[in-house]
Amino acid sequence: MSTVQIRVGDRVFDRDDHQRRGDLCATRGTVIAFLPDQLAVIDWDHAGTDSHPVAELERIASPHR
Repeated sequence: MSTVQIRVGDRVFDRDDHQRRGDLCATRGTVIAFLPDQLAVIDWDHAGTDSHPVAELERIASPHR
C-alpha cells in the first residue's frame, strides 16, 4: 500500500483492478473530490464518474512533482 497521500487532481488507478487484469488494463482516472467514509469521487477515463474507496487507489506518479 502506498504511503503517498492522494489529493484532488491526482491521477490514480484502481489497485485491485490492476492486480486482477494487469497494468495495461487497470482502471485509471482523476480524483475530483472526497466524500465521508474514506471515499474519493473519481472521473474514470473510460467509465464515467463514481465514488471509490481511497484504500483501493494508487496514485500514478507524475514526473512534474
